[in-house]
Amino acid sequence: MNTRIDYKLDDALNDLEVFFKAHIKRKSELEKFLSYLDESRKAKRISFRFIHQELISYRSKESDFFPFSDEERKMIEDLFYFWG
Repeated sequence: MNTRIDYKLDDALNDLEVFFKAHIKRKSELEKFLSYLDESRKAKRISFRFIHQELISYRSKESDFFPFSDEERKMIEDLFYFWG
């Protein structure tokens, strides 16, 4: 597996924000995800496992099983490696 040498917090949070805005359709759910990212910025830490669990829960609850692009899969692998 070829992972990044480093995945800085701000880069990870920015990538997640773009990802959420592209995929989370329900406004209240999007606001919840973005709020968590704001909290993560302030605390200077991130729990990607928590985010992943919330995303899986959202997809199941909303029956929104959007596919991941190859680029998104790579981002998720890197997030787990550095922030999981």
